[in-house]
Amino acid sequence: FLFVMHLSSQQWYFTKPTNWWQKAPFLRLLLPLVAGILLQTIVTVAFMYTAIAGISVLLLLVAFLLGPHYWQLRWFKVKGILVHLFVLLLGMFVMGYHQHQLQPAVALPTGVQNLVIQLNEPLTERNQTYKSVAHIQTVELQGKAVEAGGQMILYFTKDSALLHLLPQLNAGTQCVVQCNLQPIRKSGNPGAFDYEAWCHQKGIYYQAFLNGKS
Repeated sequence: FLFVMHLSSQQWYFTKPTNWWQKAPFLRLLLPLVAGILLQTIVTVAFMYTAIAGISVLLLLVAFLLGPHYWQLRWFKVKGILVHLFVLLLGMFVMGYHQHQLQPAVALPTGVQNLVIQLNEPLTERNQTYKSVAHIQTVELQGKAVEAGGQMILYFTKDSALLHLLPQLNAGTQCVVQCNLQPIRKSGNPGAFDYEAWCHQKGIYYQAFLNGKS
């Protein structure tokens, strides 16, 4: 501790020396930001709710800073708590908005659907299929092409009708397909890896199997 005397006021007090943590405000704000991003991936709160909560905390912080000076001296820790809470909510909002952008523009009906898709990656070979991830551009609803959005996993069966198309199925290839669209579901086994949540974080909500006739 440093022992300091103010001669003008004849007051004595102790002050703590600053440490590396106090000299790194960026690091102190980075931790709640990262915590907010990680928390959003776990609890998945709608980004509108985190925006409202963040604005409320920001208004409280402004009101505290504009309040009487003795408030800030007596309750100096409140400012730090409000700042860190706001940064935490900011991280949740950023991640929540990103998750919202990955969701399909419309809820696609399951079953046989006519889609216009664009492959995001080259096909990878599996035991009995070829696999790829595709962006869903449009879906035919009531005879009209509707912009869909979102992504899906495509499994191409290894049949003879598909073999001659393989050189053409690269990243960026657009296809018009008719497929049995199905949502991605959990395995249902307790304690198993949550494949559904993992896909949703990547914006993948559907899957379908295609053969050479699709």
